[in-house]
Amino acid sequence: MSSVHIRGMHNYNHYKIVLNSMEKYSYNPEVLQLIENSSIPVAVYQFINKRVVTVALSSVS
Repeated sequence: MSSVHIRGMHNYNHYKIVLNSMEKYSYNPEVLQLIENSSIPVAVYQFINKRVVTVALSSVS
């Protein structure tokens, strides 16, 4: 099983996403809100059961 480490935004520590797991990763609400409101385009995907699943997207306008 491989993993990816993402440096957290602001005062958050590292967050670990485990790839090829059976469950969809979910951020805590505060981190998800930071990603969604980011002024920088951000997309987080996860590979689950041979499919790519969207975990989080920023809503840059």
